[in-house]
Amino acid sequence: MQNSTKLIFFILFLFVSVKLEAQQNLWKSIPESVARAANQKRTIIPDRYETLSLDTLQLLAILRSAPAEYSSASRLTPTILAIPMPDGSINHFNIVAYSMMEAGLQDKFPDIRTYSGQGIEDRTATIKIDWTAFGFHAMILSPVSGSAWIDPYAQGTKTSYISYFKKDLKPRVLNEIGVLLPENGRGDGSSIENSVPVGGPCLGASLRTYRLAVACTGEYAVAVGGTTAALLHSAIVTSVNRVNGVYENEVAIRLVLIASNNLIEFLNAATDPFTGNNNATTLITESQTQINNRIGAANYDIGHTFSTGGGGLAGLGVVCNNTQKARGITGSPVPVGDAYDIDFVAHEMGHQFGGQHTFNAATGNCGGNGANTANAEPGSGTTIMAYAGICTTNDVQPHSDPQFHAISFNELGKFSRINGGLTCGVATATGNTPPSVNAGADYTIPVSTPFKLTGSASDVNGDLITYSWEQIDVGGTFGNWNAPTGVAPLFRSFVPIFSPSRTFPRLADIASGTNTIGELLPSYIRDINFRLTARDNRAGGGGVCYDEMKVTTAGATPFNVTSQPTATSWVATGSSTATITWAVAGTNVAPFNTANVSILLSTDGGLTFPYTLLATTANDGTENIVIPAQTTTKGRIMVKSIGNIFFDINNGNITITSSCTAEGAVVAPSATIVALAGNAALNLGLSPQ
Repeated sequence: MQNSTKLIFFILFLFVSVKLEAQQNLWKSIPESVARAANQKRTIIPDRYETLSLDTLQLLAILRSAPAEYSSASRLTPTILAIPMPDGSINHFNIVAYSMMEAGLQDKFPDIRTYSGQGIEDRTATIKIDWTAFGFHAMILSPVSGSAWIDPYAQGTKTSYISYFKKDLKPRVLNEIGVLLPENGRGDGSSIENSVPVGGPCLGASLRTYRLAVACTGEYAVAVGGTTAALLHSAIVTSVNRVNGVYENEVAIRLVLIASNNLIEFLNAATDPFTGNNNATTLITESQTQINNRIGAANYDIGHTFSTGGGGLAGLGVVCNNTQKARGITGSPVPVGDAYDIDFVAHEMGHQFGGQHTFNAATGNCGGNGANTANAEPGSGTTIMAYAGICTTNDVQPHSDPQFHAISFNELGKFSRINGGLTCGVATATGNTPPSVNAGADYTIPVSTPFKLTGSASDVNGDLITYSWEQIDVGGTFGNWNAPTGVAPLFRSFVPIFSPSRTFPRLADIASGTNTIGELLPSYIRDINFRLTARDNRAGGGGVCYDEMKVTTAGATPFNVTSQPTATSWVATGSSTATITWAVAGTNVAPFNTANVSILLSTDGGLTFPYTLLATTANDGTENIVIPAQTTTKGRIMVKSIGNIFFDINNGNITITSSCTAEGAVVAPSATIVALAGNAALNLGLSPQ
């Protein structure tokens, strides 16, 4: 039996190796001059990208071999596809075919296909792929490499492509009119919570699938090059497929285009039924009317209309509501690519699933559009339901990260599993179990003092877990990121990482003395509520769960290291000492109760602290340490609380040299020797130089 098992694994290894070998020429890096041609229309032009050629015949053969999602073959013999990353590397994915069109619509467009995949080298990476009348498109979501996209180099080409990171896209220029709030709070009648929201369910054990009706104006068809029904439908499929990539990972929701969706895809602006392409308030009403009239209220769960003008507008929590569920529109002059699909369409549909705006700024587009029951992100925010890049001086970053904030996770999770979104859609078991999470105990720390939070999580399926620590306080006064009051947010959201720890602010910012937007220490007494979210990053329905804890700031002054405030030089002799001093700030008594601290050394300017100088010493504000023989010009000292989470590092770099000089030595004898093995002449030694 053991030999049979080994043989099976060997055969599988050979099979996989042969398939990978065959894909060596699937993608080739090419000069941009080769991809460039006359009269091309380019709509996606990042600042940096890799230009590639694609063997389309080989690709189509590979895609046709992909097993169906949930089939036994998808588990035993998934198809492996090589994907070129923007940095020139190749990542491989196990891919399966999944349909985001109902059977009747798939029959109308048999050459348009969609796929999901899980990374092989990077097991946390997921991919959404489509092959359409426009060619190949891919969206890779990964906490390791970062979000990346592959799109045709220009409209109309199926053999030349660009691979690029999201971070290399130009700043977005989008306009959202707002979110329509029904008189009863949400479209499903559920209430909107105040203060710290009550957590929603953990997600991932089931995938909720909703029937989606996407209409479009004739102007949209022109903008995307939709001169035929197949081309127009292709553009819609690419956008929805990418929205699915985020929604499946983050909230285990999938959207499937309805069988009769072609009835609301209009090629001609002169004959389409919409008059509001450039007027959001008109178009959102027409969206509901036209989709209901042409599709029938019973035949879809959520409706949305794509356009080229008027911005974005959506009803709040309207999915499954027969009189409001198509009140969602997204309009942009360039309705393609990440800026449209993720920053805009995923955002507007998020409103329809109950998600409010999570930013706290009041400048630029943020002004007047905030929700004081969800404003947990400082400045413009960085997640899907925030306004990244369009709030002027409060912009945290130019584009939204393809993830939901913990507040949005609450809202979309509760809406789809408990409230109005439970009344339609279908749940399918995924076989996945969400991670189990522990955020740790609550702590009290001094004001204006750095701290580090550490939690833990486990996953019974053995999936790789990524973590994100986020502040979840809402209800604060809208304003600038650097002038918070009351319960206003201080700390931004970052993309998930493998470590269950987060330092506030980041060590690099502490070491440089930089006040980075979205990383502001609390300078006054308050509570800061945090959530640790764990994701298992499983394709087709990610498992997401969380736990919460609270940090309370107290006292009037910070705990801080006062010695070595400027550049200092130390000489290590083996017995030489240096004095470390710090302001205790009353932290040795209640409510901090930190009787002892440890003293650590960094040799890279404060980015890491691998050396322990004193494991424990009294928290009395002064201590002599033996200067270590760790030569550096970038030494920093950390004084760290024991039994609490706060710390500080000194401000100046420390140069450490050693007074001990190593004696030189040479190999002896130095003459060339030729001898057989075992000959005593080959016995070499070291002699003083």
